[in-house]
Amino acid sequence: MDLEQTLSQVSKNCLRGQPVPHDLALLWIAQLKNDPMLTRRFALTLIEEISDGLFEGYYEPDGTLPHLYQRMFDQIAFVAQVEDGALIGYWLGEENRSIAESPIIELDNEGQFYLHSRNLADYLLVLSDSDTEEEFSEIKIWLQGLGIPITANNHEEIWEKLGTFDDPGEQFRRYHEDFDSPE
Repeated sequence: MDLEQTLSQVSKNCLRGQPVPHDLALLWIAQLKNDPMLTRRFALTLIEEISDGLFEGYYEPDGTLPHLYQRMFDQIAFVAQVEDGALIGYWLGEENRSIAESPIIELDNEGQFYLHSRNLADYLLVLSDSDTEEEFSEIKIWLQGLGIPITANNHEEIWEKLGTFDDPGEQFRRYHEDFDSPE
């Protein structure tokens, strides 16, 4: 499959028909070229379709997703999976933001939700060792080499951009409390 077909599939199957953001498109080029930084360093696999296997471990014995997770998953446009089982996507939230307005959310392999950044490129920068400016710089140069503009100079600048968004982990806890306490 060529890039245009892949991006069309990503838009249709993962992004609910919305356009593929620039950084995601450029990361797809890197994945299609088997860029070792993406595939080995980050152990990140971009997805072009949501399959049942993506949510392995979340299903009930009867094959359904628990209500609380389904409620959260309805607010996330998943686009990648990390080797450890974490899922990465755009958090549309309860207000169903557009992909362009949505931050990056991670569902870790223990079922917890975390905001990480405003875009996928910044997400990859967040994964760098926070104690090492050298590693941050190395990833920033690699991303810029892919054609992705990077404005952040450190982790704090990336996290500051998340200040206006609600915490998805707190939202999940609130859903859990609402579900557990009958009205």
